[in-house]
Amino acid sequence: MKKYISILLAAVLALACLSACGTSDKPADADNSEKLSVVTTIFPQYDFTRQIVGDKADVTMLLKPGAESHSYEPTPQDIKTIQNCDLFIYTGGENDVWVDDILNSMGDQRPDTLRLIDCVPTVNEEIVEGMEHEHDHDHDGHCCCGHHHHDHHADEVFTSWGVETARKFTKAEVEHALTELDTGNYGMILRSKGIVDGGADGWLEFDYVPGEWEVRSRSADVGGKLVVIGSKLNETAIAQLFGC
Repeated sequence: MKKYISILLAAVLALACLSACGTSDKPADADNSEKLSVVTTIFPQYDFTRQIVGDKADVTMLLKPGAESHSYEPTPQDIKTIQNCDLFIYTGGENDVWVDDILNSMGDQRPDTLRLIDCVPTVNEEIVEGMEHEHDHDHDGHCCCGHHHHDHHADEVFTSWGVETARKFTKAEVEHALTELDTGNYGMILRSKGIVDGGADGWLEFDYVPGEWEVRSRSADVGGKLVVIGSKLNETAIAQLFGC
């Protein structure tokens, strides 16, 4: 898993540099004053990219936390945002068919892109008799063994659970939830972030990575937001953990 993340980080940095070099037709002072514009589809890419580029680029996320990419309908403003960015990062595969349609329609006006499905190998899953699969799609290529096969790509390596909530949390409740994420009972958690109304404790913001977390005070926000990123997430258990 760490190997794949390293590949992703290196690819983002390389493409960002290429995008910067591609602006040579702009005045010199513009190159020094304008930041790169990076657009991502969902939160995992958005969060990783922010950590990489720091203040060297403006990073935008198209989908709200928890939104389903495969059923997303982009607005005209979304399409304009993609076309005007320096680098567009998306998962690819069957969940992002709408992305490929948009990019193909842009012709030579499309931005530089990073498709995460190209950064990881395909995993072949064998479904034997008696097992049910949550997807009902036809796939090219059938074996003669009588079993069904399904390709899993980058969009299934990392998944995210997210919710907007008006629930009030005590600081102790947040700390307990973050401690629980380390137990392995909720999947392999790579990252969690959130902003919640702490009631008497004031508004709270937290960050979590395996084995380390922080809860801190912050200014009031319009609403609470929770995001958990990882692999094989137990979304029902995570929702119960946060009471959402």
